[in-house]
Amino acid sequence: MRDKIWRFSIGKRSTIHRKFTIGFVLIFAVSACCLYLYMSHSLQNQTEKTIASDMKKLQMFSYDHIKQYALLNPLLDSNMTEHIDVLLRSLGLSSGHYAAYYTRDGAFWGEARTAGGGMILLEKRESEVLLKSAEQDVAAAANNASTVTIVHVDKKSYVILTFPLYINNQLYGALRLTSDYTDRYVHNAAVLQSLAWFTVFLFILVFLFTFYLSRRMTRPLSALSQALLQFGDGQLAGKLAVNTNDEVEELADSFERMRGKIEEQMATIAAEKRKIVELEQSRRQFFHHVTHELKTPLTTISGYAQIIEQPEFNDPAFLRKAAGKIRLESQRLHRMVVEVIALSRRETSPREEDKAPIMLSEVLKAASEDMQMKAAKYHMRIHCTAEPAVIEGQVNELHKVWVNLLDNAIKYGKEGTAIQLGLSLQSGKAVIRVKNDTAADHSVDGSLVFEPFYRKAAEEIKEEGSAGLGLAICKTIIERHQGTISFEHAAGATVVTIMLPLRT
Repeated sequence: MRDKIWRFSIGKRSTIHRKFTIGFVLIFAVSACCLYLYMSHSLQNQTEKTIASDMKKLQMFSYDHIKQYALLNPLLDSNMTEHIDVLLRSLGLSSGHYAAYYTRDGAFWGEARTAGGGMILLEKRESEVLLKSAEQDVAAAANNASTVTIVHVDKKSYVILTFPLYINNQLYGALRLTSDYTDRYVHNAAVLQSLAWFTVFLFILVFLFTFYLSRRMTRPLSALSQALLQFGDGQLAGKLAVNTNDEVEELADSFERMRGKIEEQMATIAAEKRKIVELEQSRRQFFHHVTHELKTPLTTISGYAQIIEQPEFNDPAFLRKAAGKIRLESQRLHRMVVEVIALSRRETSPREEDKAPIMLSEVLKAASEDMQMKAAKYHMRIHCTAEPAVIEGQVNELHKVWVNLLDNAIKYGKEGTAIQLGLSLQSGKAVIRVKNDTAADHSVDGSLVFEPFYRKAAEEIKEEGSAGLGLAICKTIIERHQGTISFEHAAGATVVTIMLPLRT
């Protein structure tokens, strides 16, 4: 059972460049917010620690100042109202802070405030700053507790220290000292604002760099994706150029190598397909020729046989003629079948005879001597001029080629002329040429002479019985020896040229 692969997608497909950019923005934004909150918290803690330390020192200073004042000015319940105003002014002047006094029952008495020129004013009306937490802080002081309260009024920040007022171990009410910490909070805000602007600037800078870098990284991937789509559509042309000196370039190079191999394989497949088509066409044509060529002698034999078998037939002369014709057609049919079988064997299963070094000039001379007698029958002669040449091949198969070519030259050549058989060396190859003169009106289709069963008209042939397979067999043998064979006919002469590689 085949495994099933399930793929899920949500929304529109997003590019790597877009994912990378969105991911970076989210990570940077979260990191920036966390950094901002951490810095804000750190500054707040540091400010609170500083305030607590300052208020502790201020409280100790205030107690020392009150003790010294009480030593110089005895304070009693009867004269407390006379000295409290002076005490507030002196405490405010010496500490540099606003000083307010609350009675035992929590009522506001007055507040000493510094003015320009070092003057101290006593205000009998409770300020907005003191009203923010007066009730809670004074109540805590009545319970013998000190409190520090941070108050923000009109974009200003104040710290109020509230502690019980003891003189000679007797509680007389509560003192509240107000300190202005606006500069400290403004400084903290300026630090956070600078951090925010720096973060924004850094974000823009890094975003632009990341955008450029991701675009540069993903552009080759987009080009590779486009090339893959085109390749899938069958568009094989065009080379993918990626110069990034990284894994993407290695991927592009691998794709190019893969595409090159696929193109080679497709070209091979196309060539093999053409070969198969051509082979199928050749086989069909071969079968057509075979049936046609076999039909002719069989028709002749059948015709004579039908005449002879007639009951009223009684013609000894025609009988002798018919017997001779049947014998000739039978011999022709036999030769044709033998040649067809030989050609078929050579094309489908080449002979396994071992190849050996061959002195080609000697083989050509031997073939020309063998055919001299047949050439003399038509008042023709064979002239053989051969340079020494050694090739690698099957001597019996090549001997058939030379004999077949000389036999064709005799059959189709002009009587009383000479057949030229020559061997020369050219560019590491042995070049064999068979040339014979022909009649002026002799015509040959050079593109068909190597096809099976190709023959000239009967009146142009000196001998009967040819099946038209000789040159087809020669072509097959020469190609198995890595050679080539060609045919030319011009100016009353026919030239067959064969080229075979020399033995190295």
